[in-house]
Amino acid sequence: MTKEVVNEVKDELVNAVYISVYDAYSPVQYERRYDNGGLGSRQYMCMEETQNGFFVRDFAPLDNGRIDYHLDDIVVNGFDHMPFPRNFY
Repeated sequence: MTKEVVNEVKDELVNAVYISVYDAYSPVQYERRYDNGGLGSRQYMCMEETQNGFFVRDFAPLDNGRIDYHLDDIVVNGFDHMPFPRNFY
């Protein structure tokens, strides 16, 4: 049962990423990875157990090899050259 629920949550998360992140604006300084290693990639979405159930988080890596930031944190909270925060959670 949990696997089916997590898969449904991942489907909703992908939809939210496309609406809140990808449809928000078109970047001019980089190319988006979409479902090819970016935030739309289900392969990087993992379930984390919480006190009240679970949370599905997107662990898509940055494309520059840095590990001191998480891509989802940068997009959700905004960062440096990002135009504005885009919370897809």
